[in-house]
Amino acid sequence: MEERKNLFFLGIIFIVFVASLFYLISKIGKLGLGGYKTYYAVFENTKGLAEKAEIRLAGVKVGFVDKIDFYFSDSKVYAKVVMKLRSDVPVRKDFEAQIRLKSLLGEKFVELVPTGTGDISPAEDGFTITKTKVVFEPDELIMSLEPFMKSLNPELISQIAELAPKLVKDIEPLIKNSSEVLEKIDKIFPDILALSSDIKSIVKQTNQLVSILSQNQDNLENLVKVGPALIENINSVFPSVVTLTRSINYTLEQLRFYQDNITKVVELTPDLLSETLKLISTLNSVLPEFQNVATLVAPTLMRLNETLEKGVKVRIF
Repeated sequence: MEERKNLFFLGIIFIVFVASLFYLISKIGKLGLGGYKTYYAVFENTKGLAEKAEIRLAGVKVGFVDKIDFYFSDSKVYAKVVMKLRSDVPVRKDFEAQIRLKSLLGEKFVELVPTGTGDISPAEDGFTITKTKVVFEPDELIMSLEPFMKSLNPELISQIAELAPKLVKDIEPLIKNSSEVLEKIDKIFPDILALSSDIKSIVKQTNQLVSILSQNQDNLENLVKVGPALIENINSVFPSVVTLTRSINYTLEQLRFYQDNITKVVELTPDLLSETLKLISTLNSVLPEFQNVATLVAPTLMRLNETLEKGVKVRIF
């Protein structure tokens, strides 16, 4: 009787233990018993992502990676991630799956990010998320720098460490003078702006000139055609121009030669004009008396003329 009781209690304890174990496992999310939906995400590379990795939405754990497999499509290899998400998670078709770094040890997880573009309707169980991205993480940068770090010479690094303080001291004056340089740049900046405006105006005028030349292309072509004949005419006229130039030079030389005489004439001209005016005034004063004498002499001359005519007639007859 006592043995049966012990077996009975042992069976109850075993059943409670198994139930508790299954509860804990399902609570942790390792078996996915009920309450989970399956979704898929396609990546070009899932390096660092492992099965049972967390899946988060807005930083909250909502599921785990159940399986990672690969497949071929159009001669390319893709990784297909099978995700188990809680049934109460509102998955939409516009979600983007991003692989991110969880810790510096290289552990990664999948973050679901709603993009808000395209179809935002709810995604059914078995939906495949095609919007995926692998976010650049610091561990990749560190791993890429590892060969460079190994190639560094320790002695060179120590020398650089010794020279660093001196370099800082040399840089300090430059930093102090940077404010002065900035002030000078501020003073020069208006001139630069003015220069840029001038350059813009020059460019504008150049464009206008090019436009005018393009519009008058036909006239320019005609000018080019007429150019040889025009040059011949200029060449034919050139000797006459040379002769005229020589004549002008000769005239100028003569003027220079007689410059002194011309100057004297110009200097004497006022005196000559003065004397001429005096003579004219004297003649004007004498002219009335001369008119009176002519008036008195005129009858006498007429009588004398008549007498002479009579005397001539007498001699003739």
